[in-house]
Amino acid sequence: MLLDDPAFGATAEARQALFDQGGLQIHTTLSPKDQGAEEQALHHHIYGSDSAVAVSSMVQPGTGQILAMAQSRPFGTGTHQTEINYNVNGLQGGGEGFQTGSVFKAVTAATALSEGYPLSYQIDSPAVADYPAMTDCNGVVHPAVSGDKNDTTKPYGKIDMVKAMAASVNTYFVPLEAQAGLCNVVHMAQSLGLGSQGMVNSKGTALIPLSQEQSLTLGVNDLTPLQIADAYATFAANGTYCNPTAITSVVNAGGKNLPVPSADCHQVLSPSVAQQVNTLLHSVVSDQGTGATIAIPYSDAGKTGTTNSEAQAWFAGYTSELSDATVVTNPNYPTRSLNGVDIGGQSYDPAYGFETAGPMWHDAMVGAMNGLPDNPLTFAPGK
Repeated sequence: MLLDDPAFGATAEARQALFDQGGLQIHTTLSPKDQGAEEQALHHHIYGSDSAVAVSSMVQPGTGQILAMAQSRPFGTGTHQTEINYNVNGLQGGGEGFQTGSVFKAVTAATALSEGYPLSYQIDSPAVADYPAMTDCNGVVHPAVSGDKNDTTKPYGKIDMVKAMAASVNTYFVPLEAQAGLCNVVHMAQSLGLGSQGMVNSKGTALIPLSQEQSLTLGVNDLTPLQIADAYATFAANGTYCNPTAITSVVNAGGKNLPVPSADCHQVLSPSVAQQVNTLLHSVVSDQGTGATIAIPYSDAGKTGTTNSEAQAWFAGYTSELSDATVVTNPNYPTRSLNGVDIGGQSYDPAYGFETAGPMWHDAMVGAMNGLPDNPLTFAPGK
């Protein structure tokens, strides 16, 4: 991060010279307690030698401070090792991220709520439906096409946003995306730190911007656990987004404090909208939600996410104190299904997020929350 951030020098050469001169005291945001909880949770559920990899990031809502990062595959050049930090994107020396599946539905919900659609808004949600026509931010009209379907063959009928989020109903959130506006959803994602918007890292590698497809709400874009944990932290912080930061201070050999990257915390959602998103995502870990088995004994909210053919399985969630995102995937190209794959001595078919990533998230959050106050999340009035 120091070598890539302009806060430590205008050019790559200047940053390298600062680093090479030595004597720097670098104080980070990382918490040994949270890091230990994260690593223990992953290693309890998946082996470093497994073909699948678990990756997890933890962020503090309201500050953007990165508290922990862990992955099940050890760092190195040997067998069953990697030199890639899967938690971050190419700008930070990592990879391209992973498709997020239904974890992205929270972004669509935040957009719709900001556009005035209430939690009680009902949409007829069959088992199978068309993707309605949508216009992207470039003015390109994407015509209606078939293919939107749920995991179950049973139609839901007319349901509201809370039921749709709890059950993760695709045929609700695709038309909701169309009504809220595809481009509005893209802009909401960008305000939450999701999508690279065509940026280029220090090595000149172009990163991929958000793909503005009708299936955007179903999580077809590659995003990192750090991005998702930080975006979800915005909901926990009543709509305040902060850039993720890993450094609190840097002092040079002469005792001078150097400028460090700013979290630039700012309001991107109204507190009312954030509280409604909290209500939606709390329904996921309620008795009727897809994440009911993952709920922790604190005021919590979160979302499961599973991509096509179960190639990636996610759980992202938060309390008022911590936000964490965990993904299980085979990081090699081409991506392969997790169905029937050995994950910590067990296999799952289908390998849904609540069964794979969910227990890791649960254990990490319980360990990290130990000793912290259970300040309740703020929910929509009457919910």
